[in-house]
Amino acid sequence: MQAAEAILPQFVSQFKNTNLLGAGLRMLVVLPARVNAASAAFGSFKRSQNKDDAKANVTRLQAAVDALKQGVSSALQRDVPST
Repeated sequence: MQAAEAILPQFVSQFKNTNLLGAGLRMLVVLPARVNAASAAFGSFKRSQNKDDAKANVTRLQAAVDALKQGVSSALQRDVPST
């Protein structure tokens, strides 16, 4: 056990760049579509003509932002705190 504890920091530092590259590639796949969805939802919100449309578009925008947060978290393999 002590031998594993001694080797672990060296192992992590040796493969840190590989892990970052993997996270970057996962984000590259996930983020563009989710950013586009959030942008479209914000555009719809800005063009809302009445209060009911604005409420619906805020809900859509919130869902798009939540999906974006989840995509980033998933790419970085971290838990997202619930709001």
